[in-house]
Amino acid sequence: MHTPVLLKEVIGLLDPKEGEIFIDATVNGGGHARAIAERVGLTGKVIGVDWDCDLIKKSSITNRESKITNIDLVCDNYVNLRKITEDRDIQHVDGILFDFGFSSYHVDASGRGFSFLRDEPLDMRIAPRITN
Repeated sequence: MHTPVLLKEVIGLLDPKEGEIFIDATVNGGGHARAIAERVGLTGKVIGVDWDCDLIKKSSITNRESKITNIDLVCDNYVNLRKITEDRDIQHVDGILFDFGFSSYHVDASGRGFSFLRDEPLDMRIAPRITN
């Protein structure tokens, strides 16, 4: 399971409470989102957004296995937050987290050429389904 960086600090600054709605705009492995979801409870909600659909699938499996039901994972880009919230009829959120750090998943396991440690195709796209 993904271990988020600065979890204590993020939770301290966001200070999520029962019933609140948060967006994790760069959900990655879902560690921050799960910690927030725990604090907002079943009456609250976390929208987790990531451009990498592989990470969304992995987080969905982890959430299902952990019986976490108050995280809505979306494979999309945070630039589309307005549409994402409109599609879910969300008028107000209590906080948004953007974690712009580089993902260890992409270095360690993605197989997309982010690491010099192995011989693999040099792709380096976070969302390989997107072509230009």
